[in-house]
Amino acid sequence: MHNDKSTCPPTPTFSLKSPALDCTVSPVTSKDLLLDNSSINGHIQCNIDPFETINSDLSTRSIHCYDTDVKVVRSSQFSPTQMKKNINWKRGPISEYSSKSQSKLKFYLRNFPNLKQWIILTYPNCCTPDVFAVKKHMEIMRRYLARKHLSGIRVLEFQEKGLPHFNFVVNGIINEAELREKWLTTIGSSQVLHFDSAIYIEPIYDQIGLSWYLSKPDQKTIPEQYTGIGRLWSKFGSESKMSPNEIITGSEEEINSIVDTFLEYENEQRRENDIKPREYDGVYGFTSYNTASFLRKQISGEYR
Repeated sequence: MHNDKSTCPPTPTFSLKSPALDCTVSPVTSKDLLLDNSSINGHIQCNIDPFETINSDLSTRSIHCYDTDVKVVRSSQFSPTQMKKNINWKRGPISEYSSKSQSKLKFYLRNFPNLKQWIILTYPNCCTPDVFAVKKHMEIMRRYLARKHLSGIRVLEFQEKGLPHFNFVVNGIINEAELREKWLTTIGSSQVLHFDSAIYIEPIYDQIGLSWYLSKPDQKTIPEQYTGIGRLWSKFGSESKMSPNEIITGSEEEINSIVDTFLEYENEQRRENDIKPREYDGVYGFTSYNTASFLRKQISGEYR
């Protein structure tokens, strides 16, 4: 990691026009992200000395603006990866679909850029693959889609009778005939009745609606025969790393002022839909849904 600020490309910044949003906003590109264990959550602007930043305060907050949602991030000087290394952390066996995992999946489905197709891959009814076969088939199809220069999210679900099926949402278009041939060859299915139902492809018109459907707890209970199946979902492909479009930094008072602004907007939406308004204590991070567009308009000065 370079500590010499003169070697870093200048980060474009501009001041917000609204007096309530008087802080610095930086559009984020790959050059602006210095992924280092000493950085704050892996996101440090090149024109800021990371060591001065982390030594001034062990914890700081920033606002990360994605395509649809906004994250208020509480970051420490130690990245999660470094903390796991320090305590020799190892992932335990996954036995359930937790609420935390559900929230993460929903967020990625809502904010993954340019998702275009939803693909479902099924097994024939007479087939009951073991856990090792399912993991092998899943990996083969993930690599196949990645080789087609597709990125996205894969979700494993189980039907009521316990048979698994795969969901892939991808940021491009796949040839249906080629995909069908690859899937049937992978699982060794030659059943005529299974040919038409082996795959299902649908264009994605409502990414938000799809995020609610695919992140639902239904069909996420792992049957006993599939114990050890691993993660129920994951991102894949060369474009699967999601970075915020903008990062807003400032003093604690400035961040709180901005949060109050878009939380008021979010809570108006919540009340219109008979949902309990969100309460924020100013301490912890959280995700604010459907507020990215509003915040961008604040940044551009459209709302004053």
